[in-house]
This record gives sequence, structure tokens and C-alpha cells, in this order.
Amino acid sequence: SLISLKRLVINLKIILIIFLISLIIGIYISQDIYIPKIATFEVLTNLDIFIENINQRTVGDASYPEWLSINSANEIIYKGPFRIFYFMFSPLLIDVEKISHLFGFFDGIIYALLVFFTLRNKKVIWKNIALRTILIVLASYFVAFGLVIGNFGTAIRHRAKFIITFILLIAPLLPKFIVSKKIQN
Repeated sequence: SLISLKRLVINLKIILIIFLISLIIGIYISQDIYIPKIATFEVLTNLDIFIENINQRTVGDASYPEWLSINSANEIIYKGPFRIFYFMFSPLLIDVEKISHLFGFFDGIIYALLVFFTLRNKKVIWKNIALRTILIVLASYFVAFGLVIGNFGTAIRHRAKFIITFILLIAPLLPKFIVSKKIQN
């Protein structure tokens, strides 16, 4: 698209898409429009409401430990990485209180292995722009979900969305399977 600009060629489709996206974002920001699960722009950018919503999700038998509750904006900075860790791998063995929690514990082990293989495959991932983009988007999702989810039951349910993405990232490490082999005479 930059080369097209040097040649003074204007792609009307791209201009129209950028205009429509800008218009929608502008209307959302300037008006009192409510979007389910996102709310209004004013509510979305209010840190006190954000912290209150985070703490409302820390309920039930599967809730994160009390020390992971966030009470101020500063706590997001230093408790955030722990919450992301808990989102990715919880329940930890110390959190298992019921037999049903053991299933979550083994699910957390599977994700720990997926992260291990992803890190082991980081050179291949970083050389491939598609895999690198997938990794950056996946990491962004883990940060976003990790900050707002407050119990490992919900974490398990949301982590399941990313299993295929992890498999894409570790695929070069998986052994190659031969489906059929021609017999040569």
C-alpha cells in the first residue's frame, strides 16, 4: 500500500474500510453507546469500575487465592503477571480441594507442556511471520484474559479456546507421520 501511494494509486476498498472503522470507533467514543460485555467507552476507560469488575469475578470454590485480588491500579502492575500465570496453569496442586479440581490440575499441566514446547520452538516461530503474529496475538489474549478472570473454572473454559493455536505453534516439533507409503518394485 505504501508503494501504491508512491505511484499515486488509491485503493478505494482500503480507504472505505479505514473510513468505516474510524467512523464506528469515533461514534463509540463520542456517544453513550453500550456494547454487551464491553459497556460504554466511559465505563471501559474507568479504572475503578474495571477493578471492581475484576474482583466480582473472584468468587466460588474455584476462585483464585485472596492475595491475587486487585484493589488499586498499582496492584495491576505487580499482581498482573501472577494472575496471568494462574490463568494459564491453574489450579496449582496447592489449590486442589475437590476431586473435580484434579481435572483442572491436569489441564493446567497440558498447558504448561504446550508453553514449554512453544518456548522450545521459539526460533522457528520467530523466523516465520505468520507464526510470530499468532504468538503475539496469543500472548495478548493471555494477558487480557489473565487480568480479568478470577477463578480457575472460568480459566479452564477460556483456555480451551487456544489449544488449536498452541498446536499450530508447536507443530514443527511434532513427529511427522507417514500416512501411506508406496511400495516400489
